[in-house]
Amino acid sequence: MPFYIYDILDKKGEPTGEQFEIFQKMADKPFKKDPETKKKCRKAITSFAAGHSGPAWEWCQETANYINHMKPKYIRDDKTGIRKKMPKGGV
Repeated sequence: MPFYIYDILDKKGEPTGEQFEIFQKMADKPFKKDPETKKKCRKAITSFAAGHSGPAWEWCQETANYINHMKPKYIRDDKTGIRKKMPKGGV
């Protein structure tokens, strides 16, 4: 599941410069409002970044470290299908 960056919009629908990041499935519908502040938002267009040349277990640890470092606001609980706040200890 990828991270998505959303731009917070003003009353005219223009980006304010504020952003938030969320970890969600590609099949999930994009947010229309920030789940925390209820301000209008839209999915930001960002570049794709991928690649790793080491063993898979190193990639998994690097991914866990990245997720724990970035501290996304919300994650999806696959069992219930509900988005919830990221736990304080990380993944």
